[in-house]
Amino acid sequence: MKGMKKAVAVLLVLLVLFSFSACESAEEFVASVVFLGSILNSDDSVPKEEIIKFVEENIDKLRECEEKGDFSQFEGYKIVKKVYADDNYVDFYCGGKGLAAGYSYYCGFFYSPFNDYNALEQGDRYESEKICDKLYFYEAEYY
Repeated sequence: MKGMKKAVAVLLVLLVLFSFSACESAEEFVASVVFLGSILNSDDSVPKEEIIKFVEENIDKLRECEEKGDFSQFEGYKIVKKVYADDNYVDFYCGGKGLAAGYSYYCGFFYSPFNDYNALEQGDRYESEKICDKLYFYEAEYY
């Protein structure tokens, strides 16, 4: 994955150099900078408050999934983009943002059958907050 990020970063640098060299006016230069900024800085993260509200509104469905041991019905449901299951947690990924290969931010919530707020600990900066029994909001950053 790191090799892929480096390749993308190199391609983006080449794209920047090419687009700037093709600019004939200040307006074209500014348009190129804005366009490249929008490509490099993607953001589909969901605000913390919205994630917590989602969990609270869907607590009965989440508890049903807990009883069945299958949370897959939440994948692609409203704010949940992806569901990743592990022995110690189920990660409900709700989005993130990044700046090319240098910075990434991820957010969502997770289920911990052992009520462990660090079950999903990851990244260079990681924070979790209990929403209710066995369900935690998280955000993680990679530098």
